[in-house]
Amino acid sequence: MLKQVFGRISGRAVPAFGIASESMFKRPLIAINNPVSNWRQFCTSTAETPVVAEKEEQKNVSEPKVFRFNENPEVPVQSFKTGNVLSSIVLNRDMFNLPLRQDILHQIVVWQLASKRAGTACTKERSEVAGSRRKLYAQKHTGKARVGDKKAGHRRGGGTTHGPKPRDYSYPLNKKVRRLGLRTVLSTKLAQGKLFVVGDLPELYQETRAKEIVKVLKTRNWDSVLVIDDESNESFKKATGGLVELSYLPAQEANVYDIMKKDTLILTPQAINKLSETLRVPGTA
Repeated sequence: MLKQVFGRISGRAVPAFGIASESMFKRPLIAINNPVSNWRQFCTSTAETPVVAEKEEQKNVSEPKVFRFNENPEVPVQSFKTGNVLSSIVLNRDMFNLPLRQDILHQIVVWQLASKRAGTACTKERSEVAGSRRKLYAQKHTGKARVGDKKAGHRRGGGTTHGPKPRDYSYPLNKKVRRLGLRTVLSTKLAQGKLFVVGDLPELYQETRAKEIVKVLKTRNWDSVLVIDDESNESFKKATGGLVELSYLPAQEANVYDIMKKDTLILTPQAINKLSETLRVPGTA
């Protein structure tokens, strides 16, 4: 999901959250003599009938269910181990049924990665390098290029010019943007069919061996999972600390980057209520 948001994989540009259709690459070339008229022509050329026909052909392909933006999505509450449906829960559309805002997700991911930077890189400038400040030889009448002391930046062993210094790379981001990003990534996971609500997670806490947890993940065909509960369970956290395919977070530490980094998101009804308090939006309808 991170690669889809940033729109680049292995150096080649790809469309985010979608598959490039052939019609995208078959548009006629447009001259750029008149940018205004040609831009209108380009926009109208993208809405021709072949694109509509291509969409009609793709209707038969099975896709994740996308809820309408004016309805509250109803999802089943499953068993973590078996996948059996235990009950159902109606989620709030203001928290789980928002349109994709790729720009918001990009801003938050860049902000989180910048905040994680240590900022400890440090180099010595000319005045900090050990050595004499004496001029190496006379200015004139030597036949050589004029030089200063041996600590100059262009000399071997000299100081570094404009090198990095310890600094703080973090910067503030509006709380409304952060809340909107978390609501957007939850809605996107639900629309993609990769968000599951489980009701028997406390039973899994009794499995303190990582081997048993891996068996459960294989039975459910989950390779990359993020589990979010209302409170952190230390025994389960220690058991899953060495697993690459599973991450575990309390609801108060839920963030956009960790959710996007994993393919599957698992929530509990208690975690939904906890997230709703953080986002100041009712979690259930």
